Amino acid sequence: MNLTNLSTSECAHSFIQQRRDRKRFFRRLMPLRRQFTGETGSSLIEFAVSVPILFMLLIGFCQVCVAIYSNFCITEMARDTARWASVRGSNSCADAPGMDSCDATAADIQAAARKAAYPGIDTSKISVSTAWLQADSTDAVTWSACTQGSAICNAPGNAVQVTLSYPFPIDIPMESSRNLKFSATSQIVIVQ
Repeated sequence: MNLTNLSTSECAHSFIQQRRDRKRFFRRLMPLRRQFTGETGSSLIEFAVSVPILFMLLIGFCQVCVAIYSNFCITEMARDTARWASVRGSNSCADAPGMDSCDATAADIQAAARKAAYPGIDTSKISVSTAWLQADSTDAVTWSACTQGSAICNAPGNAVQVTLSYPFPIDIPMESSRNLKFSATSQIVIVQ
């Protein structure tokens, strides 16, 4: 628009019209401006930032719970296996003729430990070590390793010690996989 050829009233009218157009334009932008300058979107952003952290904490908590459960299961398996071995001493065939695996050896004890079925425990990964102990002749509370033949070591009055070890895999997101080594030992006096 060429202002040199306009009269003052036309120039004023044109100026007023431009001012009205600008006001209308900014009025249309006001709702958008309020929408982007308020705090309504901040909760969405805070949620998006905090949810991954909360999920990682939840997964970590579940991993710790499963690890505690596995440690409990390995301890129970060691106790059960030691109890199983304590009633299968060298006299068990005579005392209980129908008993399976009487006069148990280390291989029998390992097989018994691996037969135990606890959910979530891979029994093929369990390592079992067995030791027979005999009471010290001077002090009845002290036990020493039995080095004599299996019939003497596996006799009633001696003790059987079963140690179970289990590698528990821990999977931490964005970390390499690691294994925790759970171990449990149980010692019981042989009764048969």
